[in-house]
Amino acid sequence: MSSWIRLGLSSREAYLNFFRRFPPLVEFLCLGTLTGLILFPLPGIQVVLLFTVSRLLCLLDVPVHWTHFLTRVWAFGFGFFCISLYWICQALFIEFNVFWWMIPLCFMGLPAFLALFMAFISFWFLGWAYTVPSKILQFLFLQFGYVHSKSVSRLIMAAFWWVSGEYFLTYFLTGLPWSLIGYTWSPVLIVAQTASIGSVYTLSFLTLCLAGIPYLYCSVVPSRFTSLYVKTGVAVGIGVLLFGGVRLSNPTEYTNKVVRLVQPSISQSPFWELEEQRLNLNLLLRLSQVGSRLADIVIWPETALGFYLEGDALKERLGRAVPEGSHLIFGVVKRDKENKKIWNSLYVLNHQGQIEATYDKHHLVPFGEYVPFRRGLEVFFPKNTIRKVTSGMLDFSEGAGPQTLHVSGIPSFAPAICYEAIFPGQVTSPHDRPEWLLHLTNDIWFGTSFGPYQHFQIARMRAIEEGIPVVRVANSGISGVIDPYGRIIKETTLGTLAVEDVRLPKALPTPPLCRLFFSIMAWFDRFDPFSSRKY
Repeated sequence: MSSWIRLGLSSREAYLNFFRRFPPLVEFLCLGTLTGLILFPLPGIQVVLLFTVSRLLCLLDVPVHWTHFLTRVWAFGFGFFCISLYWICQALFIEFNVFWWMIPLCFMGLPAFLALFMAFISFWFLGWAYTVPSKILQFLFLQFGYVHSKSVSRLIMAAFWWVSGEYFLTYFLTGLPWSLIGYTWSPVLIVAQTASIGSVYTLSFLTLCLAGIPYLYCSVVPSRFTSLYVKTGVAVGIGVLLFGGVRLSNPTEYTNKVVRLVQPSISQSPFWELEEQRLNLNLLLRLSQVGSRLADIVIWPETALGFYLEGDALKERLGRAVPEGSHLIFGVVKRDKENKKIWNSLYVLNHQGQIEATYDKHHLVPFGEYVPFRRGLEVFFPKNTIRKVTSGMLDFSEGAGPQTLHVSGIPSFAPAICYEAIFPGQVTSPHDRPEWLLHLTNDIWFGTSFGPYQHFQIARMRAIEEGIPVVRVANSGISGVIDPYGRIIKETTLGTLAVEDVRLPKALPTPPLCRLFFSIMAWFDRFDPFSSRKY
């Protein structure tokens, strides 16, 4: 260990001198951008954190005026969210002639807002919660004889601050928990298994605590306590690998049900034209009958049908797409003519065309499925100029919340539509554990960008947290089946037409410890008037 310390000391000055040539704002912006890269599913990208986290902590140790502090943290957040969410604005290109003016607002405005939020949270936390708990930690460490513990205490509290911000972003107002540090481990399953203990937030916390180790050697002369922290970090890392290895040694168990994933890759631009709707329906029906064996469950993606499911003849035609005793599950827009309401819904039909269960999406996308503060905006702008990004002038209505659907002949399942799957702890009912999670989505809005890849990796994390398999059907991909350990049983290629028959894996017999964490957090959220939680 002493050789590593000497190596750290010898390179310390060179490491710090390299950055002194950059203006602070530029450096913070670049650090944020580099940190955001870890959310791309690229092999070995996690190593970037060893550099960015340590350098960020070194910079935050330098006392500056509070205005400089705010602008620098804002620059870091702006770079972080710009790179990790760059693909969102691609949805606006589908109707470019209508939404062209929103592209710069989406590409730069959303990251700027999230970065502003990060800056003020950081200011509060580093102004009080970073210093007071840090000093408490130093006092506790002092009782055990560890004198030089300031840097370690600040590192731990900084990691706690970051994860607190992630949690706040998840549940505050509508929530957007997309850019969570822990998601960088979704492709590395042996590490991702730790999420079964305390969710993706635990992964974020451990990742930051370990990634900040170089900071300990750059900020102060290493002490005995620093060496102990490093040894503890190595032990934790080994424990994570051992825990993940033990979990992954368990084989995948399967039910006797076969699910057919239908990925039609239907273009979004002429989707709502009548003739195009008929062609799309014929395509879906034809693909549903492709396969070497009979499927128990045929699944279409989100809003697979471009028209309302209101006629018996249409329902019977859809029912004939599946064999006797089987079911068709698909996404469709449901409407209430009398009250002028629509929902982004999921239907379960039997072979006779009878509706056996429905689910209404409860976590809607701001500006995508509804316009926030519509009534206030209509005071200043004509009504016909205010519309959501998806087709139509009418906003979608919210569903009741997470549900478990029970249908005869199908293992009980929890539906999640589109970005509902990105919310940890909010994809299943806490009172009725399902046997699998069904995720319907339409990621064709984002083309072949990194967005659909990130979305798929997030679904893997939900499988690990909940201990249940995930069946994901996307219009243009990525569709697939994921077992309760996050292992991919079947995966389609993005941007292609595909049909896959896959046996449905079994859920774990007992829910992971992570469910207890979610239950505790749900109880605390009852006292948050701004929480987006529906139960």
